[in-house]
Amino acid sequence: MHSLEPHAVAYYRAEYVVAMKAYKTLAEKGCIDAPHFVGTMCQTNGGGVPRDYSVAAKCCLLAAEGEGMATLNLRSVKCTARAGAIP
Repeated sequence: MHSLEPHAVAYYRAEYVVAMKAYKTLAEKGCIDAPHFVGTMCQTNGGGVPRDYSVAAKCCLLAAEGEGMATLNLRSVKCTARAGAIP
């Protein structure tokens, strides 16, 4: 059985305050996957992290440079904005 890093466990349990702290640190250290997770947490408005589409879009753009899933998330943010959900 593979063990997950504590930040990954927190993310998958939707304990986003804990996960956000860890993923922001990883992003600052250059982890290319971290912005994807930060952006996703900012988009979902759950787990104690407030929704912030601006941060979500910036993080997804950054992550899209190296990861396909981030591109899908960026499309989702744009679609939500077009639907009028973003003030």
